[in-house]
Formats: sequence, structure tokens, C-alpha cells
Amino acid sequence: MDVLRQVFVERQYDIGDGAHREWLRRRYERILSEGGTPIVIDAGANIGAASLWFSQQYPLARVIAVEPDRENVEICRKNVAGRSNIEVRLDAIGGTSGRVAVLAVDDGMSWGVQTTRADAAVAEHGSVGVVTVADIMKAAGDGAELFLVKVDIEGFEDDLFRHNTEWLDDVSALYIETHDSLFPGQGKSIPLQRAIFDQGFEILLRGETMTFLREEGAVGQPADM
Repeated sequence: MDVLRQVFVERQYDIGDGAHREWLRRRYERILSEGGTPIVIDAGANIGAASLWFSQQYPLARVIAVEPDRENVEICRKNVAGRSNIEVRLDAIGGTSGRVAVLAVDDGMSWGVQTTRADAAVAEHGSVGVVTVADIMKAAGDGAELFLVKVDIEGFEDDLFRHNTEWLDDVSALYIETHDSLFPGQGKSIPLQRAIFDQGFEILLRGETMTFLREEGAVGQPADM
């Protein structure tokens, strides 16, 4: 219920009206007008609430829901059934490929599933694969163009933003919930900070979600900085 409330009641992925919405709408429509497919990656999809939200907002986009917990994936697939533009993947997302062990937090809540890199011994006893953004885009095929990325991966964002962040040059909006409060002293957000803050994004805050947006073509530092 907390996940549903965050998405559909608090509307933490709704950036409101105005220039920022227009930036996204123009990019979305430009991709479509050129015969492409806008790709939305929902990393840490949980039961699919955010995927449904983005599917409704951008019905001609393709939403890739990436979730490492098998029980969550089963529920997610039920929730998005009938939405032909949503694909659900049983994977974790990270900066490099490999395997992760999936760990439940102490309270057992489905939204609190955490991942950690798995060594060979762990992998033999159960793990899931790690895909990169580049892997997802390659699988999406010709004409796919990265549009939006939402990241809520319970601390594994340090892995995602440590390597292979070239995709940040292409994305129009990044929605992210960071987890330094859960891992004090571990610097979970430091790779994100290093990767993001020279990209020319503007920042919006809504609830627990930090949203980085930029107008198409605005890559890197603004000219007057």
C-alpha cells in the first residue's frame, strides 16, 4: 500500500505543469515523429506501480520493468497484464553485468528487497543476473531511444552509477530515491553525485523522489557556468 500511495496518491513521479513537462513531451513526441520508440526503464519495479504510471503518461513508450525479487515479479506481471507496452524482467540493474544475491530486509516488506554482488558460491545456490542500461537498450532493438529512467534499488545505486554511465548523456529525466539514510557511512549516493552533477540537469524534489531533468540537447555544464 505504501508503494501505491507513493505513486498514485502522492504522485511522486508527476512533475506538474510547466516547462519541465513540456521538455519531456517534446522529446517524447520527437522520438515518435522520427519513427523511434521511447524507452522507459523502471529499475526496482517492485509490483509495477511506477511502470503503470509511466505507461499511462506515455502510452506509446515501451516500459522495461526490472525487478530482482521473484515474488515481486510474479505480482508485477499480474498487475501489468494487458499492458502491451510493459515488459517485466527478473533481473537486477547495475553498472556491470554479473550476479547478485537478493536479500530481504528485517521487516520482510517487499519494497525493501536489497541486492548485493554474489560470489561464485552464492551464485550456485540462487541469485539473479545483473543487467546494465546498455544491455537493456541493446535488447530493445533498432529504433529504441532512451527516454526516462526511474531508480529505486535500495542502496544498489552505488553499483549502478559507479561504471558505464554514458547513458546519462541520452536520458531526459532520471527519477531516483537514494538510500544513504539506510546505510550511514557507506556513501551509497557518492557514485551518483560524481556521475550526475556535471550533466546539466535541473533538480526537482517530491516526497522521497529526486528528479533530474534537462531540455533536449542540454548536456554538460550550462554555458554561463
